[in-house]
Amino acid sequence: MKVFDGGWVLQSTTVGTSAAGDPVRIPSCLVVTVRDGRIARFEEYADSAAAQTLLGVTGVSPPPRSRAARD
Repeated sequence: MKVFDGGWVLQSTTVGTSAAGDPVRIPSCLVVTVRDGRIARFEEYADSAAAQTLLGVTGVSPPPRSRAARD
């Protein structure tokens, strides 16, 4: 966990088993912003390719990155 002025970031891995019985590991990251002693924003990011395994989806390419993300 990385604590910063105004919140924290937590990296983790969710571990489980798919419906087909296969092991699944999904890396994720939580970003929490605190204002006036209260959580103002809670963002969770997960590895979408790993999450597809949990759902039984295979061979799916990630969506193209936006122009803003490429620049």
